[in-house]
Amino acid sequence: MVESLPLIITVPADLAYLVGEKHDLVIKPLPFEFKPFDYSLIWHPRTEHSAAQIWLRNLIKEECGRLIATRIKDMGFV
Repeated sequence: MVESLPLIITVPADLAYLVGEKHDLVIKPLPFEFKPFDYSLIWHPRTEHSAAQIWLRNLIKEECGRLIATRIKDMGFV
């Protein structure tokens, strides 16, 4: 379905390449300078010490870090 829609979207490169490979999308660099930004996880203070939330936050950080590191390596930056 995604492949048949005439859309343009700006997303981080690691996400673009991950999804692009799966859906045969065309990926183009931005035509202007773009400053990198940090990703953030935000949660309600009442879940600060929840074992399940801590596990989920750590899993998200590990997986995102792995995906970004893989993409950086694949792009030849390391």
